[in-house]
Formats: sequence, C-alpha cells, structure tokens
Amino acid sequence: MVAEIFSLLTEASKPANSEDSQAKYWSEQARLLMQLVPTSIELQDKRVIELLLGWDKGLFYFSLVVLLLIYNAGRAWVTYWVVLLREEEERSSHCPAWKDYRQFYFVHRCVAILLFVACLSSVVHAWHWLSMPVLLPA
Repeated sequence: MVAEIFSLLTEASKPANSEDSQAKYWSEQARLLMQLVPTSIELQDKRVIELLLGWDKGLFYFSLVVLLLIYNAGRAWVTYWVVLLREEEERSSHCPAWKDYRQFYFVHRCVAILLFVACLSSVVHAWHWLSMPVLLPA
C-alpha cells in the first residue's frame, strides 16, 4: 500500500498556476499522505516546556539539556564582561589588573569543562540520528 501511495505521489502532475488548482493539488497530496498515517495513534498531552527541556525522555536527557543551557549562559556572561574590560583597555591603553579578570576565571574554567559535555552530546546525538533506520520506497 505504501508503494502505491508513493507511486501516486510521484506520478501526480504539477499544479497549474491558478490558486484554486494549486489548492486542489495540495489537498489531494495531503489526502494521499494521510493514508500513510496509522489511524490508531495514541496521543498524549504534553507541555511545550517539557518537550523543549527533554523532561519526557528521562532525567539524564533533562540534565544534559540543563547543563548545555548553563554552558551557553556562562559563555555569554563571560564574553560580555570580558569584552567590556577589553574595550576599557583599548580606550585607556591601560591593562586591567588580574583582580578584575579573576572573577571571570572561575566561570571560564567551569564553562571549559562544560565544553566537553557539549562536544560529547553532539557526538552522541549525531550518532543517534545517523544510525537511525529510514524507510524508502523500493
């Protein structure tokens, strides 16, 4: 059945230029595609924030998302404040003392550790998506 629907989709002629014929064409394409969707799908109510933070996938995935958010926030915070110090140095031709930079060094070290978490997360997600099987017409 799936092969028949794909053949219908590929053999369908392109729509004409009028808006009515395009609407009919795309509604027919949607009808054909809906035949691919099983009618016995079980639906669940989820909040968008749960999906964005990965709470529905478990505590490990949620923790990883939170760590990546902390990584990006820390990186942005350090960048913002160090850029201000560097601009002051450029304007005054005077290098700020170590005590001015020290408060950012600890955050920088934490962000550097979280960089490895971000890289590992990228590799794991890339492996997951690249190793996932896909269905193709024969």
